[in-house]
Amino acid sequence: MLPSKVHPDLHQPGEEFNPDTGECLIRITPSRLADLGHLQARTSIRSAVTVELDDLENVSIDRSLCFFSAFNRHSKSQTCDVTLERTFTARAYEGRRTAFAKASVILALATAVRAGWAGVHEQWLCSVLLLAVVFPIYCVYIAFAACKDAYSRTKELALVALLGIQGLAVSLAELGRPIPTYGAVCTHMAFVYHFSPIRAGFSFCITLCCSLLAYMVQLHVRPSVRFKDALENEGCEADLKLSDILLPPIMFISMFGLSTSRDWNMRQAMLMRERMRAQRKKLKKAVQKGDDLLRSMLPTQIIDSLKKQLPLEPEMFEEVTVIFVQVSNFSKLCARLAPEAVLAILDLVYWELDRLSDLLHVHKVETVGDVYMAVVGCPTEISNNPDVAAHFALAAQASMRQISESQYCQSNIGRSANGESDADGAKLSIRIGLNTGSVTAGVVGFVMPRFKLVGDTVNVSSRMESTCDAGRIQMTQATRNRLTAGIFEIEDRGEIFVKGKDFMPTFYLNGYAQDEGGVEGHPGEVVPSNSIGVVVKHALSSVSPKSTRTEVLKRSFPLQRLRRSSGRAMRNLIASMPFLEDTEFTTHDNLTISLAEPNYWKGFIAGIDRWWLMVPGDQATPEMLQLLREDKASYLSSTMHRRMSRAQRCIVRCQIMLCALFLLDYKYIDPATMRGSQLADGSVLRTCSIQVVGWLHMYLVLNKHRFENYGETITAALLSLQSLGVVAVSATMYGNEIVTYIVFGQYILFSTAVALQLRVLICCAMLIAYMVLEHVRCAGGMDNNGWERLVYAAGLFFITAIVLRMHEHLEHSAGYYKRNVEMKMARVEQTKLVTSSLLANLLPPHVVELVSSNISPIAERYSDVTVIFTDIKGFTTYSSNISPEDLFETLNAMYAAFDEIILRWGLHKVEVIGDAYFISAGCPDNSEMPDGNAMRAVEVALAMLRSLPAVCDDASVQMRVGLHTGDVIAGVVGKKGPRFQLFGRTVEFANFMESSGTPGRCHISNATYEWLAKGGHDYEFEQSFVDLENERHHTWFVNRSKSKAAWKMRADVLGHRTSLSSNGMSHASSD
Repeated sequence: MLPSKVHPDLHQPGEEFNPDTGECLIRITPSRLADLGHLQARTSIRSAVTVELDDLENVSIDRSLCFFSAFNRHSKSQTCDVTLERTFTARAYEGRRTAFAKASVILALATAVRAGWAGVHEQWLCSVLLLAVVFPIYCVYIAFAACKDAYSRTKELALVALLGIQGLAVSLAELGRPIPTYGAVCTHMAFVYHFSPIRAGFSFCITLCCSLLAYMVQLHVRPSVRFKDALENEGCEADLKLSDILLPPIMFISMFGLSTSRDWNMRQAMLMRERMRAQRKKLKKAVQKGDDLLRSMLPTQIIDSLKKQLPLEPEMFEEVTVIFVQVSNFSKLCARLAPEAVLAILDLVYWELDRLSDLLHVHKVETVGDVYMAVVGCPTEISNNPDVAAHFALAAQASMRQISESQYCQSNIGRSANGESDADGAKLSIRIGLNTGSVTAGVVGFVMPRFKLVGDTVNVSSRMESTCDAGRIQMTQATRNRLTAGIFEIEDRGEIFVKGKDFMPTFYLNGYAQDEGGVEGHPGEVVPSNSIGVVVKHALSSVSPKSTRTEVLKRSFPLQRLRRSSGRAMRNLIASMPFLEDTEFTTHDNLTISLAEPNYWKGFIAGIDRWWLMVPGDQATPEMLQLLREDKASYLSSTMHRRMSRAQRCIVRCQIMLCALFLLDYKYIDPATMRGSQLADGSVLRTCSIQVVGWLHMYLVLNKHRFENYGETITAALLSLQSLGVVAVSATMYGNEIVTYIVFGQYILFSTAVALQLRVLICCAMLIAYMVLEHVRCAGGMDNNGWERLVYAAGLFFITAIVLRMHEHLEHSAGYYKRNVEMKMARVEQTKLVTSSLLANLLPPHVVELVSSNISPIAERYSDVTVIFTDIKGFTTYSSNISPEDLFETLNAMYAAFDEIILRWGLHKVEVIGDAYFISAGCPDNSEMPDGNAMRAVEVALAMLRSLPAVCDDASVQMRVGLHTGDVIAGVVGKKGPRFQLFGRTVEFANFMESSGTPGRCHISNATYEWLAKGGHDYEFEQSFVDLENERHHTWFVNRSKSKAAWKMRADVLGHRTSLSSNGMSHASSD
């Protein structure tokens, strides 16, 4: 059954649904029917140079000067991609704006408190610099971040200048203090590196020149400051500590490395997002192309049924209106114009007809040459289908008149084959035939299923078109009687002779009735005054009673082998096709994650987690964070080798740094100042608890399996053990110097094999141990400088944790985007492969490439092509006496037999029109000589005549075959449903040879006969004559083949098939 159900809840705005009748009224305004704006759009597309999106596949992120990252485009001249650099800088500026404002507010308050504290202690220089320079600049930053203006180079340079001045002020403020500390300068460096929205190169210059060097210079100019004194100072009095000298350069190196790594990850995330967007566009485009191809072969209702595994049976529709449209002067156009101009004409016509069919819910069935076939009321039932067909026909005639008069038609088509201006050649004239009645509809075909209509209604509609005058619309009495009275202007033509029907009364549809339903439009035209209504039925289309339908289904329940094969072929086709509605894009731009409603504490914790993440808002949404949490297992698995390598490098660097620091012992520590075996005990403790444990850690993370399963546990345990050793060594040998805590704390924070929360917990435990030991060591407790150093250490840990959290989030996001890009690329290639396979069954290989490149129209000229037309006499009567299921079983069997014959002889099936075939020899494959093409065409015709009785045992059903050889124009035209069609006088004459032939015989033209004679192909001929357009033509009937070349070719084909069959059987037996 062909469901035409449209759910009542899914009607669009502008549609009126009537729940009582189950019908939906869709209104279309006349202005939409008359809108030919697509002509101007297509003109600009054809004349303009196509600008493709930037290709991001050849863009990579490279490091310059071993540190700074940049987007480089790999081409003949490897250069920096300026566009991507500007985009990244602007996005980084926007992304850090919020974090910059938050940090500025916090540091402004901290600066005010510190300035007040300095004033209380009479440190006037420090207080003045902080209040007069540093604090106002923080306020400027807040105003800067609050401004919503876009990024500009001037703003960035202004920020660079302010940050540099602020860095100098912070460093010089330490001159106003008796004992300088590391905290202020390290905090400012962290602010510049991690929160300021400027590029990494500017951050490096500011922190190096204005912060670090300025701080070291102010230390150098102090006459009382000596490195050895700071190293040997173990007392609790306020004095210069080792941390005040060593920590600024150490933190500078650490922050610089972290900043450049974060910059690289941000670039990677942006590049992957852009690539994923590009791949998403490509995937949508590829899916859309495949979707359009499939929907051009099968109606949407049938595709939906196949996707839902619903039974698919042919069905009879009680009332539909079939439409045939043909360009009436097409033969003259083909003779007078160049092939490109001819195809341009037809491309215009089909584009416009496709547009009108989409607007009016008319189903396009097929196109054959210059004939356009459509139907109203099938597969979706439309109550007023005759009215809709009449509106379509009148709109099509009006569009053709406008197209003929348009500048586009005159300038692009109004030229003859020799390039001269040809005004008459640009005039379009179509004739349209309408007929209303019942049809049988279903899907036929195995390789490429098609939706077909069968029945006398189709044949009569075709006759209405062929007997119609140019520029007119002709309809039958059945259509005339079903039109709504008073809307249309109808002219009685009288009775005319219709082939197969004798004389029939017909009518011309001239337009809209001006007095009743229309108003004056263009000169000489009347257009509808009100909107056009299309009444769509929502009930399933079913003309037979339920009991009858059940009997039909039961009678056909075990399905015939051919119907099983056809259904299996169609379902396999549907299963291989991705659809737009099935395509899900799991990106933060379009998430469909259902998040459970969190409780208060979980929501509070999640809010804090998002706050201190400090990344752009679109990357910290609850949906994105949830998505990354779900993706964590895949991320850890895909990055295991990288995490192992990073853990090993981190361990080695920490060990080397600690060894370098411990070497200072032998230069600056005097053993005489140590009590007893304090130096020896401290050295042994340092070696065992820090260095040996560190190298043990290195050994344990070398094994892939061990790292994957126990890496976090091993790292957490050994870091805790090492932190205890650091506390003990610092208390034993260095007078509880905080620099050892900070350096090792940085190493702990950078050990990403452990969760960040656990790393922060270990660092907090170390600071608590420092505070406890400092209180024990100093009987009076810590002084102000000690508390200040502790607060600064905690602040540095906190800032580093924030930056690492952001760094890991960006790295995870970049990895997620990268894996999605790879999946999208694979899906794009798969979709392109499926689309190519669909096109390969529809079009020749070289045309597939042109269609894939969106080239339209495609026009080619072929010489001496033999065209075959077939038609089956008596099939309409035969089909009316059997059930729809049996009818389509017969059609499938017939198509399977005919397709095998065509494939065996290497011919091209152009199209199938109901029970008629349209075949070509020598196009698109023109490798054979014309006589060989004519011979193969005759052999195919004779084989089809012989095979028909095997698939249809009714003696009254007989086939007519007509052949003609000549030049043709081939190409692909239209907006939807690409077909490789043949056009020209040769095609029309071959069709005439079929219609003027005798059932059960092969009728060939004199041109085909002459090519057979030239090639020496021997056949038994019978001479005949036919009249066409007051001209007598010499034709021939082929009775029997005596061609030795044909016998040899037939034997080769049979031998090849036998070998394939034997090979298949041998493979089957071996299996």
